[in-house]
Formats: sequence, C-alpha cells, structure tokens
Amino acid sequence: MDQDAADYNAPILFESHMIWSREVAEDLWRQIVEMLPPFDVVELIKMPAEVEGLINPLAYLGDRQSELSCHATDLRRSWNEIDREVPRRTTLLRKIRGLERVAPVGFHLAQTPDEVRKITDVMLRQKQRRFEETMVPGFDVDRDKHDFFREGTPLFHREEMLTLFYLTAGETIVATIWGLVADKRYYAIMLSFEGDEWTKHSPGSILFYKALKWLHDKGYEWMDLGIGNEPWKLESCRTMITLSERSEAVTGRGRFYLARLRANAQLRATKAYQKLRPLKWIVLRSLRGRRHMTPADVDTGASLVYERRRGGPPPQPT
Repeated sequence: MDQDAADYNAPILFESHMIWSREVAEDLWRQIVEMLPPFDVVELIKMPAEVEGLINPLAYLGDRQSELSCHATDLRRSWNEIDREVPRRTTLLRKIRGLERVAPVGFHLAQTPDEVRKITDVMLRQKQRRFEETMVPGFDVDRDKHDFFREGTPLFHREEMLTLFYLTAGETIVATIWGLVADKRYYAIMLSFEGDEWTKHSPGSILFYKALKWLHDKGYEWMDLGIGNEPWKLESCRTMITLSERSEAVTGRGRFYLARLRANAQLRATKAYQKLRPLKWIVLRSLRGRRHMTPADVDTGASLVYERRRGGPPPQPT
C-alpha cells in the first residue's frame, strides 16, 4: 500500500480473476464517463491501493500521490512490541501516576444511550474549545461536522458500530475518543481532552494509550487514525497508507475551476496567509462573544451560520 501513482501500472490478479492494470481501469473509466451526463471536471481523491484487503481499481486512475496519507497502528503484533513504540512512553507513564495522585482515574466505554449522549456533549464542548485555542474554524462554523456527531451518534450506537472511550479523573471527564468499528478495525474519528489545569497531565495521550491496550486485548487488528498528517499522528503510528488522486477538466469552465483551486492552494501556502488566517477566527469569535461555548451554544451558533449560508436572517445584535 506504500506504492505511488507510478507503480499502479503493474497488473494484479483481482479476486474475481480479473487482471487489473492502468489500461484496464482507464478503459472501464471511459465507459463510465460515456454513461454520465455532461460534466465540467473530474476529481478523484483519497484513493488507497487496497480496501479491506481488496484491490481498489480506482487507484489505477490516479496520476499523482496525495499530499495527505492515512495512519494506523497494527495491533496484530505482540503488546510488548506495540508498547515499545509508544512515543515518550516513560514520560506518559509518569503522567498517569501524576494524574492518579490528583484523583482516581477511570477508563470507560459509554454503554447506555444517556451515557453516550452525555459523553458526546462533553466531547463537542472540549473539541470546540480546542478549535478556538488553535484558532481554526470549529463547530460554530462547520454545521455539517457538528450535526454528524450530534445526530449520527445515537444511530451508530443503536447499530452497535460506535465505541466511545472516555477517561475520568474523579468526577471529571478529562478525555474522549469517538470511533467506529468495522470488523476488527477501529476508526478513531474524534479525540478530545479537557483544558485548564488538566492539560499538564496529557489526558488525551493517556486515554489513547489505554484504548490501544483495550483494543489489542479484544483482538482488534488495527487502530486507524484516518487521513491527515498532523504531527501527533505521524508520531503515534508506524503504518502510513499512501493515497492517490486525479483531477481532470473536460471543459473551459472546468479548467477555470481547477486553476482557481490551484491559485487558492498557493495562497494558503504563503507565510502571510498562515499568519493572518488565525486572526480571522479571533475577530469573528470575539464579535460573537463565545469564548467558552456549551453544547447549546454550539447548536445556536452553528444554526445561525447555517441560516446565513442559505440566505437566512443574520444574527441579531445582543
């Protein structure tokens, strides 16, 4: 799975005894395009070479490797081997002992609907605070992301796909990991931790370590952190899964669209943009007056943004 786009030419025997190659995939793609209504541009992104052990034919269509990759921990090895790879393990164990001196530490899985709802609310609050601390758009801006967790969580829980870990210190929920299960693979989708005086104890790292051990003991094969090259993912995982992508314009309008995307990407990469971008969110959040948002505040703020995106009334001054 570490091959780049240049390696996708090699033919591979598919489970249905079909020989896949770039030529075969391109021919199939041309047939698909002929059946589609007219369009301006094609964007195929985030394409792994394999999906659950099966060859992904779309990966043959990629013309370049994506900047972002997937990162995961292989749990099929012995715990001692996995444990040795934990970043700054000695420091982490010292943090665990330090937190235990402050208050009794508990590792939990949310079980009942009420417990799941409570932990999800805490996770949304903790994550929103972190968004604001790192000066990036959060749930107050991204309504779809907020609704995925608020409305999707009970559905995933009812279908027994959700595994929601949380760590307590005394009565305080100091960290959470919201994830979904498929066969023997755990997808850790959202991680959060409490701020203020709890930060020095690294509760998020403690919970991640305990969840890793629990998953290994239960026979899971992978802890999957998904797409993204955040430093903590690069540090925490030894397995990197490269992805391929393809962008192709078929009309003048499509070429203009792709040119605009490239220009925006170049702008975002400049030092000036990187310095100014966080200031935008500081100003916007100061105007809203929501430095510490409760789950209800997140609902209200996201609803207002949702209305404005669709031409609804702007929020009234308070």
